[in-house]
Amino acid sequence: MSDRKLFNFTILVIEDSHYDYFLIKQVLLEKYPALEVLYASSLEHAYDIYKVHDYDLVIMDLNLPDGYGTGSVHEVKKFHGETPILAITGMQTTKIENNVLRMGASKLICKDYLLKPEFLNEVDLILTKLNENQPQRARAVR
Repeated sequence: MSDRKLFNFTILVIEDSHYDYFLIKQVLLEKYPALEVLYASSLEHAYDIYKVHDYDLVIMDLNLPDGYGTGSVHEVKKFHGETPILAITGMQTTKIENNVLRMGASKLICKDYLLKPEFLNEVDLILTKLNENQPQRARAVR
């Protein structure tokens, strides 16, 4: 049986596909039931959320109605520069990955991996690092 972790962090998911958002949210909450998961369907909506909510991690699609590719990562970094970004895309190439990382994302994950361990492993690495800076916000449970 795998460990479930109670991380008291807030994640903003920027994704224009409602299906992909609900999939991401379900996968996250199964492992991290104490997370708060916020939803934005566009960069503009994400900026509106930024003005009224704090969040600790952004999981974002690269292709949004008002942003495309690495430019989307750059836009989010402009208004919330210190927040880690886990970028997701339907098409992953080395060139896209290098550009996304150069723009400030922590990692690029192909959407095909959302239900595979690689996705949660990356989320776990980021949340664990955040927890090291704020240990009172998380605890492991079985």
